[in-house]
Amino acid sequence: MRNKLNRIIDSYRKNSELYSVLNINYADYEITEAEYNERLEAIKRTVVNYYLYKYSFSTVETKEIQNDLLTSMIRYCNLHRCTRIIDGKLKIYPTKLSNEELEKHYCDIVKSMVDNQIEIGADIESLIDGVEKKLKIELDKYKTELKKLDMLPYYGSPYYMIERAKYVMECIKHIPNVFIDASDIIIPMLAFEEKYIKNLEGSEKTQKFPTDDETFYHDYDLLEECYQKILSLEDELSKPVAAAWQAYLTDPREHTDDFRYVIHAFSGEYVDPEQMKKACCSLSTSDIVNKMYGEAGLIYPITAESIGTMCTEDAGSWVTDRNRFIDRGCPGSWQITDVNGPTIWYENPYNSKLIMPEAFETEYQNTIASDETWDYSEILLNEKARPVGAFYTDDCQNYGEIEAYAQKHNLPLVNITSRVPVRR
Repeated sequence: MRNKLNRIIDSYRKNSELYSVLNINYADYEITEAEYNERLEAIKRTVVNYYLYKYSFSTVETKEIQNDLLTSMIRYCNLHRCTRIIDGKLKIYPTKLSNEELEKHYCDIVKSMVDNQIEIGADIESLIDGVEKKLKIELDKYKTELKKLDMLPYYGSPYYMIERAKYVMECIKHIPNVFIDASDIIIPMLAFEEKYIKNLEGSEKTQKFPTDDETFYHDYDLLEECYQKILSLEDELSKPVAAAWQAYLTDPREHTDDFRYVIHAFSGEYVDPEQMKKACCSLSTSDIVNKMYGEAGLIYPITAESIGTMCTEDAGSWVTDRNRFIDRGCPGSWQITDVNGPTIWYENPYNSKLIMPEAFETEYQNTIASDETWDYSEILLNEKARPVGAFYTDDCQNYGEIEAYAQKHNLPLVNITSRVPVRR
């Protein structure tokens, strides 16, 4: 036992700093197995503490050798924490491990590496690299398993759901002859906000919650149920709102200097309307120059079937799908409402299908009045949208191209005069 213990201590001679501490455990006489185990544990504690100091735990990216291991570990642990299998289907929760839990996992990994080092004599850097590669393989394997499962929709962070629900209810107030008491839906959502979000600041509000408390999962399920009711209510009321937009918008076949259009500006290639999976549009009127960085494009109607959502600012819309969502570790701030194909998620919760046209125009004017750098709104239309016209501005450098495009697709072509937006 004596020689065995001393050989372990000698294996650290190359690290003078560590060896100078370990050599107090040298045995200069034959020792019992119990004493050997006691001294070995003392050696392990010393080495572990040394490595935990030298290769310290951190949740931020660094250039240290342990960075890749920590990144893989955090991604692996957090993906497991936010995913559950319910009735054979994948369900996502906006949860993650706390920093304390992650640090404990890292400590356990370092302990395991020290055990391995003492057993086979490998250097610590190769052990760190090996564990990182193993974790990455396990992470990729788990992602592959998740992709094979049916998935339940994920509606986003609690903050997004609550803020959007509030906004939808405000929009409903502007719909003529519609009076709805949704307090039974909103009150539980506000209770969740009071319990979990009230004291958070900035980006903390949209980040995952560091918890594994079953009460949180129950509360989130209830919040999600309420939000689904808001979505159903929004769909139900989208028909009268779409009808109001149809009455508000100008028919490009009857174009005058006083116009109101929902336009999609081409930023590059002129895509065939039939091939467009979505149209990212903006409101442009004789008082609002709102081109979204293009000099020519399409004019769309708004229908209940084609409307995705509306926002008087930048909605922060992004196209994704469930596989990309899983590959990214199931980001808590995204939404995956269509689990069977491409879907759009939004950064800005203040969007709805139910913004009445006059309210939209007023809200937009208030936005640009408070921020003169802002020059567009965002109206998202889905693949069911079909253009009713084409437009060009005075700044258009390729009139012949948009004219040929309009003729090819039998669309009336109108000029939208460029001018400084009215600031009211």
